[in-house]
Amino acid sequence: MLKKIIPFLLLPILLLAGCASTPTAGSASGRGQPSWITDIDSAYPPSQYLAVLGEGDSLSKAQSKAAANMALIFESRIKVDTTIENRYADMRKQGVLTSVTDETRVTDKISQLSDQTLSNLKFGESWTNDMGTVIVAAYLNRVETAELYRKRIEDQSHVLLRLKDNGDNGNTKIEKYAYYDSAFVIAVSNEVLLEQLDILHPQMADTLNLGYSLDDLKTVRTRAAQDLTFRINFTGKDSTAIASAISDTFTDMGFSLASKAELMAEGSLISEKIERNNDYENFKWYLSLEIINENGLTIISIDESGISASTSESAARSRLNVDVQKVISRELPRQFNIYLNSFLDK
Repeated sequence: MLKKIIPFLLLPILLLAGCASTPTAGSASGRGQPSWITDIDSAYPPSQYLAVLGEGDSLSKAQSKAAANMALIFESRIKVDTTIENRYADMRKQGVLTSVTDETRVTDKISQLSDQTLSNLKFGESWTNDMGTVIVAAYLNRVETAELYRKRIEDQSHVLLRLKDNGDNGNTKIEKYAYYDSAFVIAVSNEVLLEQLDILHPQMADTLNLGYSLDDLKTVRTRAAQDLTFRINFTGKDSTAIASAISDTFTDMGFSLASKAELMAEGSLISEKIERNNDYENFKWYLSLEIINENGLTIISIDESGISASTSESAARSRLNVDVQKVISRELPRQFNIYLNSFLDK
């Protein structure tokens, strides 16, 4: 898998916020700073609420800042491989998780949350100081919001257990891997949600019984990946470098190279030197790559072309290899994820 890691589910229950009355509603301006600005706990007891402040030169900007400040509290410390993150997003888009309460948008940037808040986030008091700066309170009812998390985690767990059972009863190695991989991806999502639920309501997080073990899922998924083998038949002047890129990509997925394998990577790279109106050496290249399963069916097809250039012929050819390897490292996992989703119930 790709070794780069980024946040996976940052604030998973995201929709436009609605305003609502606060535990101690009110707004004011001018002199006489209200006590909740320096002692927010007095207005929002921590046992019942999670509350933050935001400020800006207008009420809407202050609310956006408060929402972003709330997002920072929930920013996950769990780091997830980008391949898993993309797999989860693809499963949602494809409808694999349609039975799950559809209240989330996956994002990894706090800045994208500036105009969004938790669906259960409410804005409370606001106050404008003599300089025109608006300060507003935003809060979450811990129990109400925790219930949203609990429902989502339990719904996802039901889907996970069904996929795990399908993997146990899979007819082929790749089918087993598709189901186990999907179940593991959901389990990782649940870990992030549980971490955030623990911030809201630790007691509720402690009492959840999901019916599976993350470690056990990781083990069966790893074994299923190791059972999947591949071989390579690639031709062309730069076939060695490109075959190495294919091998590295499959190995990162956990698969093994073998002379007799379930997956065959077959293709070619054709390149030709061309003249262009520049001061560089230029090569036009054509990449054709197919991944064929054990039944002889093409499950992935990559056909791309491009022009690589540099100051010398050798440097241009090195650039060509780098460009083609980037295509493989990007497209092979992406299309393989799409293929894995084809096994899943819609």
